[in-house]
Amino acid sequence: MKKLFTVLLAAAMAFAGLSLTACGPKTDKTKSQLSIYNYDGGVGTQWLYDAAKKFEEKYADKEFEPGSGKKGVQIHVGKGKETQSLGLATSTYNILFLEDVAYNDLISQNLLLDINDIVAEKTLAGVTDGADKDKKIAEKILPEVSAALTALKGRHFVLPHYSYSAGLTYDATIFAREELYIKADTDGGALRTGSAGNWTYQFTGNVAEATVGPNGEAGDYDDGLPATYEEFDALLDRMIQRGVVPFIWSGQYPGYTNILTGAAWAAYSGKEEMMLNFNFGSGAGAGKSMNIITGFTGTGYNAAPTVVSQPITPANAYYTYQQEGKYYALRMLKKVLSDSTWYSDKITGALSHLGAQTEYIYSDLENKPIAMIIEGNYWYNEAEDAFKRSQAKYPEAPKDRDFRWMSLPVQADGRVSKGNGKKNTLLDLPSSFAFINGNVKDKPWLADLAKTFLQFCYSDELLADFTCSTGLLKGVEYEVPGERVQNMNKFYQSYYEVRKNSDNVYPYSNHPIYVNGQSSFLVRLFYWKSEVNGTPYQQPYTPFRGSVSAADYFQGMWMSGSDWTGDYGAWIGA
Repeated sequence: MKKLFTVLLAAAMAFAGLSLTACGPKTDKTKSQLSIYNYDGGVGTQWLYDAAKKFEEKYADKEFEPGSGKKGVQIHVGKGKETQSLGLATSTYNILFLEDVAYNDLISQNLLLDINDIVAEKTLAGVTDGADKDKKIAEKILPEVSAALTALKGRHFVLPHYSYSAGLTYDATIFAREELYIKADTDGGALRTGSAGNWTYQFTGNVAEATVGPNGEAGDYDDGLPATYEEFDALLDRMIQRGVVPFIWSGQYPGYTNILTGAAWAAYSGKEEMMLNFNFGSGAGAGKSMNIITGFTGTGYNAAPTVVSQPITPANAYYTYQQEGKYYALRMLKKVLSDSTWYSDKITGALSHLGAQTEYIYSDLENKPIAMIIEGNYWYNEAEDAFKRSQAKYPEAPKDRDFRWMSLPVQADGRVSKGNGKKNTLLDLPSSFAFINGNVKDKPWLADLAKTFLQFCYSDELLADFTCSTGLLKGVEYEVPGERVQNMNKFYQSYYEVRKNSDNVYPYSNHPIYVNGQSSFLVRLFYWKSEVNGTPYQQPYTPFRGSVSAADYFQGMWMSGSDWTGDYGAWIGA
């Protein structure tokens, strides 16, 4: 399989390189040349074009090739949808920005250039780039992330590229008009009547009257949003009563619904428990426990789980597959898929992610409101053309629509009142990294040029540029100046506020199990596989539209101790 990927990607990247040469700008032989490839997904490539232009202007008089007589640099940008990074040895690209990167595999094959110097130093020797006000890149990388990235050889070969969150966006205009915020009691918790499992909730369109939300703090980004799964279920019922369709997503790519389960899993479990899925109870996770489910009483949606607290170690980390938060995330998706009234009738096998975004944008403008879209937070950037078309067709509509990022429930039932909530947790999904192709090492000047550009991209100014352009954050620590945040659109501002006030889970670690088995722990690809009654499933979408329950699917995901030892035993005690 790996050989096949290598051949296919090498061909694809070679084709991309040929296209770049044939269709790109004519080579300026008076300047040094730098070639960069970007995965052109929801983040797009405009941010890279902008960075390249700034770099070219900044170094217009710099001689990168000693004795060549060349001054300045000409940057060629290639883009595409290739997500694998095999075929590097023969690639013509010097720097690559990719996602779904199993970086330890590439490091072990000596395919990447050592960039420890630009991570540890503010500037490269002999290069004045005006970055003295910035921290070193090493100071912008969280210690646990740095430990994971350097686990194999003790040095940096990759840098975190973009970080995106997956989950729900909601239309705050619809929430206010249709009174979809959960109304608060005197203590900030949900105002309700009835009894456990049969509560009746009250709703409001005025956020000032709403609950403190999942985090238990008043006056911030999650006020009035469901803090429990009981409240979430009540919200869906309320939407139907008000003539609002709760959800839309891409029917062409049903795996998009996994981004809802991933987001719900993180919100429920919290950062400490989530990281046990990757550090396996080692390092910062040593001595930590997670809530796991050992069985169920009853069947169907209301099956009652038996929950115990289980200490996690590398030897018994198969218990992570029984994590309570995973079950409630699956149960949420089962709820959504179990009744067609919960989702748009536009969802067919032909509805692409761009089509779903368009339907969502137009829905309220055409009096067919859809409250939420299952998407990554990059969707707003991806939907630029759809927004332009909607503004042309409905010029009276606000130019800056009030879409916001939605916090998800942090517990199954009960209430979250003021002061007793849980900090929001976001899961970073794409395993997105930037690196320099190791095949430049025989040209020291080109290696230094590539390093200088990569370091430039992680300066404070360029990091802020990236966020303001895409609405996303790089996977390092930095602040966007307040005046620049205020100039972003409402959705970008909403996500930025949530992100800066959340615990962020980067799903990688330096434990040998992870280092040597990284491909098995890429969250989007493998964490939702199951086998139910002898039938294997790669994801829950199809069985959940049938008779398979969340409890059955969840139990089909469990891993035995013998299988865990068989797969990872060589590294358990390493």
